Amino acid sequence: MDQELLKDIPKEKDYPIAHLLRVSDLQRRGGKRGYFLQFSVGDKTADWKWCKKWDSSEDEYNRFKKENILFITGKTDVFNDNLQLVADSIAVPEDLPRDALEKLIPCSKYEVKDLKKALYAYLGSIENEFIKQLCRIFLKDPNVKGKLDTAYAAIGYHHPYRSGLLTHIVRLMHLVDSVISAFNDNMYPDGKYKVNRDMLILGVFLHDLYKIDEYSSMGSYEDYGNLVPHLPKGAIEANRKMDQIENFPQDLRDQISHLILSHHGELAYGSPVTPCTVEAVILHYCDNLAAKVDPMLEALDALPDGELWTDRVKGIGKKAYMGGMLL
Repeated sequence: MDQELLKDIPKEKDYPIAHLLRVSDLQRRGGKRGYFLQFSVGDKTADWKWCKKWDSSEDEYNRFKKENILFITGKTDVFNDNLQLVADSIAVPEDLPRDALEKLIPCSKYEVKDLKKALYAYLGSIENEFIKQLCRIFLKDPNVKGKLDTAYAAIGYHHPYRSGLLTHIVRLMHLVDSVISAFNDNMYPDGKYKVNRDMLILGVFLHDLYKIDEYSSMGSYEDYGNLVPHLPKGAIEANRKMDQIENFPQDLRDQISHLILSHHGELAYGSPVTPCTVEAVILHYCDNLAAKVDPMLEALDALPDGELWTDRVKGIGKKAYMGGMLL
């Protein structure tokens, strides 16, 4: 599968494309120019949204709608500073090798075994016995075991690649642990309150965990993902598992539920409640920080030598500048 990578395609109109590509979100729509196919394409280096093929029949749509990989020819277009593909022809490839899809899927730069080793170390350092038991139940859950290794953290925003969720969780644990130390090791004079590390490490583990059911292993929304998104689903699953632990304290149950439900920070962003514990505030702001800074770091790391500006980074809504590296 020797073809030009999408990340190396110049950002210009009418650049010729003849590629084997990962295809998702295929829809048939009607417009002024008749019916057309709208879809997303990608390889391991980039994803292009809102691609089109004009003058499409219903038979053509039915032929392609269940395919994950298609051979597409056409030309590029540029819309809102983003590359798109306008297809001339689409075909189902024959005799695909078994690993064809794997070669087209973007993956975390970390080894999964290293991420899981770090995750287990953090969860193993928890001292509260109720929280420790809860972690064990989650780790033994067949649904979690079967999906966590490969799950995406998001689609298009932060860590939008295979094993992105695990990458986000572990990187956020590193960040949160340093923030906990910064507060707890530098107390106010006569300060009594200390940030509960066990609670926060658990919160990081659970806050996005049910993205395993929200997104597919191909990085698209599951049909039912929008019906019960990961915040309410996480709280529901956490309470189901807390029910399995004898004498689980009610106050601890409520605080864990609050951590999961409040981590988006605002009602407009999907949190049914805003953070009102120290741990929930730290989780929200650290999660938000990681979701903005990590995409910037990844985009800056991918810049060719000599270039100073990235393409638009969705997490910040603008291009990122190679600032601190220049000093």
